[in-house]
Amino acid sequence: MIHESSGRGWRAACATPGIDPEIFYPIDTGPAGAQAVARAKQVCAGCRVRAECLADVMASEDPAERWGVTGGLSADERSALFARDRHPAPVLVPAAGVQLGLFDLTNTTARRGAA
Repeated sequence: MIHESSGRGWRAACATPGIDPEIFYPIDTGPAGAQAVARAKQVCAGCRVRAECLADVMASEDPAERWGVTGGLSADERSALFARDRHPAPVLVPAAGVQLGLFDLTNTTARRGAA
């Protein structure tokens, strides 16, 4: 019997018991592959531990070996999520001297008479 490592007890509650695991790793390409991925995602959509599954795969999956549908996302979707999380969008900071609300960023003191 395989014993789950700590933190993976969620697997007992997944929606996949009795479902052939091959459904999550389609080898078809083109329209047939897209249909196979859609079927796997449909199984994931009804799973109550989908978030835990996705978090687990995102924390442990080797990006160079990413494939199949896990946590409701395809390998390409997980790659995009991984890239987005590793490189968040830059935060825009106003240029020096620009006034925002009650603060003058040129000297960082509250403007008198504002409010």
